[in-house]
Amino acid sequence: MKARHIAVAVIISALMSPAGYCAGPQKKSAHKPAQQVEWVSIPGGRFTMGTNDFYDAKPAHTVTIETFQMSKTPVTVGQYAKCVVKGRCTAPDALSDCNWGKTGRQNHPINCVDWDQADRYAKFMDARLPSEAEWEYAATSGGREQKYPWGNEAPASDLAVIDTSGTMAVCSKPKGNTAQGLCDMSGNVEQWVQDVYKDSYDDAPVNGGAYEGACSVRGGEGTCNARIIRGGAFSIVDFRLRADNRDTAGPDSRRADIGFRLAR
Repeated sequence: MKARHIAVAVIISALMSPAGYCAGPQKKSAHKPAQQVEWVSIPGGRFTMGTNDFYDAKPAHTVTIETFQMSKTPVTVGQYAKCVVKGRCTAPDALSDCNWGKTGRQNHPINCVDWDQADRYAKFMDARLPSEAEWEYAATSGGREQKYPWGNEAPASDLAVIDTSGTMAVCSKPKGNTAQGLCDMSGNVEQWVQDVYKDSYDDAPVNGGAYEGACSVRGGEGTCNARIIRGGAFSIVDFRLRADNRDTAGPDSRRADIGFRLAR
């Protein structure tokens, strides 16, 4: 146990170093210091959420969103490390595909964190995870009738971090930003949101809030415990990059293709 604590301390020290890079022989100029969370204001409005294109995104329904703020980027390794340093968050997994403890990835999205870790970090920041409705509204540049954050143009490597073997630094593809300036709403990592998964929008909140009822999938209520993830990820090139696509994962999942962003 003592050795484990020492190993975590070494990782944190490297991530939090003034130069913002991990220990080892490398050029200091190749890495930028971890940035503070930057907030973007998302003006409220009404929009049509959902689509008939996906079985679990029906029915399309009108949702009213109040003005809120969302973090410009997914939470980065360097940002998350500050919470670990203070003892308020636990370390992510550090397997081969994870960004935690890897050289030069302090500005990559934190990944390999489960839903509870994401929620704990949000509370550390006096913030929260966005609701699924807020996420979709923001991903469509404030409820516009478009399929992707950048519009209706098909996904391409100059618009999103896609069709790669791993993540890239946040905001590496500014051409794919939303009209309000949000980065990586499609590609790089999928993102935890607040909602419990329900396989339709029947009885979904219409006030922009999160659904916190019983998880349901085809086959009956209470047969799952999945949470919603949104946005597609670095390895994806298909429909899952759409702003209205829904995906799920168990709340204890710590996958390399899942991260999160904040709202308040």
